[in-house]
Amino acid sequence: MAASRRLRRKKSLIKRLLPPWAQITAVSLMLLFAITVTSWILQPGMAEQSNDTTAQISKPHLDDQAAMRAVVDHMLRERQLNNQVKIDTSQKGIILRGSLAKEQLPIVQRMVDNVENNYQLGVPLINDTEARATTLPFRITQITDGSKANIVTDDGQRLFIGDEHDGFRLVRISANEVQFSGQDNSDITVNW
Repeated sequence: MAASRRLRRKKSLIKRLLPPWAQITAVSLMLLFAITVTSWILQPGMAEQSNDTTAQISKPHLDDQAAMRAVVDHMLRERQLNNQVKIDTSQKGIILRGSLAKEQLPIVQRMVDNVENNYQLGVPLINDTEARATTLPFRITQITDGSKANIVTDDGQRLFIGDEHDGFRLVRISANEVQFSGQDNSDITVNW
């Protein structure tokens, strides 16, 4: 009996604190909150499933070598590599060939990965590009450092900083190395 009186007092206390419209509003808000949290928890799983199916459906097809060659040629032009990378077609597929600066090799690889990720390929795309050999077309026979730093080449030509020989500009002479800049802005450093 005493417990039922306490329960009545508690109910009457809640009823005294909140009017009926506030009680209904509180219950409605709690229900809305529960539904929102439940849908929020379930949403990422649904989004991942739908993205996977649309990604597979929306990839354009490159079934023949001509279509793939056109796409790859366009991408090489965008990256200004069309003069350095040759596109060959063979029984194996489309092959990219060329000698590039070390900085350009990752650009071509990212481009190939991009094609493989964004298109459904009917023909393999093979990246056969390689790093260009970075050697000088001449030998250095003498190096002088100091205020009038210069080098002498094997053909007897004396080069000061800023001078150019066989397409390579002498950029810097330090206490232990000589640095040249090539025609394609590739740097060659020679230790001495």
